[in-house]
Amino acid sequence: PVAFQGLVYPMLDHRGGLNLDDAVAAESELKPTARGQFIWTAGSNAAAWKLYLGQDHADRELAPYASPLHRADLAGTPPTWIGIGDLDLFYDEAEAFARRLYDAGVKVEFLTFRGAYHGFDHLAPKAKASKQLIEELTQALHKHLFAQ
Repeated sequence: PVAFQGLVYPMLDHRGGLNLDDAVAAESELKPTARGQFIWTAGSNAAAWKLYLGQDHADRELAPYASPLHRADLAGTPPTWIGIGDLDLFYDEAEAFARRLYDAGVKVEFLTFRGAYHGFDHLAPKAKASKQLIEELTQALHKHLFAQ
């Protein structure tokens, strides 16, 4: 059995960016504080879900693990740690997933990194937020996988 989930800016909702035309249009309306305007955009997201689940994924029933946010029952999910930047396209779905896990009785830790975008730890590995993300995830992994 899975003992722990350490999720770093996770992609959890297959409905995100279903209509690529709408996604591209949304990208053209840039706002300085808008989520999903850096690195991983709505267009990228729509294309990725189509590659993962197929062009018709919105029109058919999916396997229960395919889109975690929409899994009917999250009870029994292992303890979960989620780290995400507040500018990440996936912020709202990650927060909703954390809330659903909590409501299902799952131990969940949700960390938000202010001013961080998707992939921030790779593009700026020496930044304070990047170091904190790695440190917090490492501590959570150790706590759940090695502590007795």
